[in-house]
Amino acid sequence: MPDMLDGQIHTITLPVTITKTDDVEQMVEGWASVSTAPGADTPLIDLQGDLIEIEELRKAFCEYGLHSRQLNFMHEGPIRGTLVEMMIFTPERLAKLGLAPDALPLGAFVSYHIPQYEDYAKAKRDGLLAFSIEGESLREEIV
Repeated sequence: MPDMLDGQIHTITLPVTITKTDDVEQMVEGWASVSTAPGADTPLIDLQGDLIEIEELRKAFCEYGLHSRQLNFMHEGPIRGTLVEMMIFTPERLAKLGLAPDALPLGAFVSYHIPQYEDYAKAKRDGLLAFSIEGESLREEIV
């Protein structure tokens, strides 16, 4: 995700909130990252003090979908699951879906399959509080 401050590459952590689980298919889904709140004109500032405009978020998640799609816990250990669905909500996509511009946040909504029941149960029990999309970025100070 292009985003540079002090000319260094930084790791970005984007928390995911589970909104639905499926015990039969061992699936979890939720918002992986929200750029802009419904109806807002400016991007949100995340917990790391960063903001990601929706077009940059879309590009980053397209790269993630093409090249990784992997899930682990706390950025450690083995791969626990795989991305199976992703929808990036942009203003253009909301319009194409016939939704009002303020119907949903602008961001990435994802679904993961977690094949090992123990991992799925942990994700469901803990709400994936330590689950995040990780990647590298270049930070850019916005004045």
